[in-house]
Amino acid sequence: MRNAHLTISHQALLHNVAQIKRYAPQSKVMAMVKADAYGHGAVVVSNIIKNHVDALGVAFLAEAIALREAGIHCPIAILEGVFSAHELELAFKHDCYLVV
Repeated sequence: MRNAHLTISHQALLHNVAQIKRYAPQSKVMAMVKADAYGHGAVVVSNIIKNHVDALGVAFLAEAIALREAGIHCPIAILEGVFSAHELELAFKHDCYLVV
């Protein structure tokens, strides 16, 4: 039995970001890395594209904190928001953006 294997192409990811910017040059780009970058590894993908996008998007506060703890320092937006004063404090502590 063989195991599945996935290889992330740095070049392909950066090419895709460049294409988006080419077709929408006046737009800001937020790369969605929620759900562990859809199974590709949020930290891996974020490290590749962090200097080429305006922000990263995650679903949950825990995902944002994990990126911060991995050394990702670009803007991060949490799509789900927060549900308590404690979570709000954590979001601010980790310099995250909340959406409404």
